[in-house]
Amino acid sequence: MIDDAVRDGIHPNRTGSSPPSRDIEKNRRNKSKQYCREDVGGNEVLAEYRDDSPIPLRANINFVLAVADILARANEPLSFEAIQGELKRQFKSETTEYQARIALRFLQSSGIDLVGRRNARYEATERRKIKVAAKAALASLAQT
Repeated sequence: MIDDAVRDGIHPNRTGSSPPSRDIEKNRRNKSKQYCREDVGGNEVLAEYRDDSPIPLRANINFVLAVADILARANEPLSFEAIQGELKRQFKSETTEYQARIALRFLQSSGIDLVGRRNARYEATERRKIKVAAKAALASLAQT
């Protein structure tokens, strides 16, 4: 039987004032992710595996490198919409949103830390090195 507090989204031990949906979002955001390179239909992709799903999310390696390039050229932190708009322009594709999110999560992941996020804007931690470091981080991943 589902506890009434859980069903109703009430968290008796919660602190702060964010609504329950924000807590759920934070928990999803903080779930561990594993990354590897895969060959899918002759294209090399970055695969993001999460503990809560056996199905990976995938982004073309070129998208990951393009995000690094966009942030390397930026003179100021960029919104997700600005990054996505530049990717749409470069790739002439409408499938950029989820691939951009995967790329940004990978570039922000612990151990890589090439991108920082502040006030819903993204910036390279070291603009001059991000492209080379992103290539090296991708090359260091296991290929399955």
